[in-house]
Amino acid sequence: MSAALEDLVRQTLCVISEGELCRKATAPEGWPQSKIQSLDQLNACADRAVAQAMRLILIVGEEELSRSLQLLNLKKEVYPQFIFGVLLVSKDPKNFLKKQGLPFHVLDILSDKEAKSQLDYFLLKSLRPQGISQGAGTKIIADTIAKLNSIFFCFSQEKVQDKLFEKIVTKAIEFGECSAATLFILKEQYSESYFVSKVFGELNTPLEIEKKRIPVFENSICGYVALTGKIHTLFNFQTGNSLVPGNYNRSYDYAITEGVDSIITLPLKNSHNEVEAVLQLIYKNDPNKVTGKRKTHFDFEDETLWTTFSTQAGICLESVELYADVQGLFEGFVRASVKAIEARDPSTGGHSERVAKMSVGLAKAVTESEVGTYRSVKFRDEEIRELEYAAMLHDFGKIGVREEVLVKAKKLHGSQLTGIKERIKICKAAAKIHLLENKLNSSALLHPKLELDYQKRSQELDHYWQIIQSSNSPSILKQEGVVALERIKRESLLLPDGQTISLLSDEEYQALSISQGTLTPDERLEIESHVKHTYQFLKMIPWTRDFKNLTEIAHCHHEKLDGTGYPRKLTSHQIPLQSKIMTIADIFDALTAKDRWYKESVPLEKATEILCEEVKQGKLDEALVEIFIAKQIYEHTILMPFNRVA
Repeated sequence: MSAALEDLVRQTLCVISEGELCRKATAPEGWPQSKIQSLDQLNACADRAVAQAMRLILIVGEEELSRSLQLLNLKKEVYPQFIFGVLLVSKDPKNFLKKQGLPFHVLDILSDKEAKSQLDYFLLKSLRPQGISQGAGTKIIADTIAKLNSIFFCFSQEKVQDKLFEKIVTKAIEFGECSAATLFILKEQYSESYFVSKVFGELNTPLEIEKKRIPVFENSICGYVALTGKIHTLFNFQTGNSLVPGNYNRSYDYAITEGVDSIITLPLKNSHNEVEAVLQLIYKNDPNKVTGKRKTHFDFEDETLWTTFSTQAGICLESVELYADVQGLFEGFVRASVKAIEARDPSTGGHSERVAKMSVGLAKAVTESEVGTYRSVKFRDEEIRELEYAAMLHDFGKIGVREEVLVKAKKLHGSQLTGIKERIKICKAAAKIHLLENKLNSSALLHPKLELDYQKRSQELDHYWQIIQSSNSPSILKQEGVVALERIKRESLLLPDGQTISLLSDEEYQALSISQGTLTPDERLEIESHVKHTYQFLKMIPWTRDFKNLTEIAHCHHEKLDGTGYPRKLTSHQIPLQSKIMTIADIFDALTAKDRWYKESVPLEKATEILCEEVKQGKLDEALVEIFIAKQIYEHTILMPFNRVA
């Protein structure tokens, strides 16, 4: 007989009625037993079973069945933890079953001959997991299933690995009323297995978490379970009923001391039947004891129960790991996308990450706010992550803008400036030719005047070139510059074929006349189209439920509350709150960024003044700007480098 079965036999009281059909029945050696002749004696046996937390199996004839069941059921009502079952002895079991079926709490029916010769078989059969518990333990099983379902639902909701590890340990202790539990996380690298994390907990004490890589060896219980994928139960350490290896290494396992009676160690497997972790439980408290709790041993029924627990926990571990892998893959995609954007527009290196950090910081500050307009707004972690990714990708549409417009640092494109320079050279050459022709056709007395006229013309053209270069910078164009450009625009060049061309084309004149910045109206519209490109790109991605609003948040980051934004000219109630948050972060970073070579950064005080002015004009959300400034959200990026992308 196995050690587990021996434990069950010792915990089961065999009561044999001395009625006509059962008189010759005798319990096998080793079974706690008692023979009775009356209901009073049966009641006394039931009291003994309750007091000693034992199961009770009654062997009784069919003529005594009804009154015996009535007494035992009354006892069950008083002591719900009382577990009992009945082996019914009948002269004609087949006929009895046809007439009455198998009554509740009756585990099996046997003939008087079987009761005399095979009682040991039927007693052992009644101890199977589906035996004595089937009747007396129906409510206990239902409660257990309900608890397991609740635990699995709790596991399935968790998406953070470390939190799931803690929940597995905590719920295992609660569910089994164990004295302690340890979870070992298993990883494989270069064909070798390692425990990389350990979560340990004891009943009613805080968890201990240790992250340390330890090689897995088979000469420990945890190592054996991790490498073989088999459950291991140390049923009764004190009596020597165990399968501990001869060269046992205790370094992984719970310290086996005098106070430890029983240990069960379980593999937590994924859907590929690979071990993800090992869960070790230390003894347990007996739920059937009437008063108080005591340490006792795991039995083979526990193996079935805990296998169910470990199977579901293993599947949840795999799900969380897959979620983390997808999350890592997505984050990698987002950061690679940002790198691609910034590689095309080096002047905004780091902009997306800074906007994301400030957006997240402002969203968290809004969540923590207990007063003001947004005191009832509490962003969930998933919503904050959605905002972060939207901010990281808000400028991805720039990938669809022409590079010469996207990186335009001067008002004129390089080819335009080169063309103007060549025309000025031609003008100078034409003036020189004109001088030489006049010298040939005039007296020597006029040569000094002709030379002076040439010098003036040459100096005038040089001055034009200086004005063009000065006007080409993104600084604010003053009135005198406007007048000078108009004069240059009127200059024309006579070609050898008699035609004339302007020194400045209409397009070049329009570009140089830009009062501030470097973009023409058409180019500004092209830059603004990046928002539409962002939307077109992001809407093609099949976002998960957590990121269902990401595309719309990014699409609205240039909208203003008064409807003057772009591209859709939305008003306040049409703009998502997350977009309003991102808009503030985007404007602030554009003002203060130190890595944009086409403009100087604005000091912090001036930048906050500009935000407040935008509030006065009804363009930005007043409550959000107040929180942004009061909580100094910009500090989230103060230590971040302003990197240009090579």
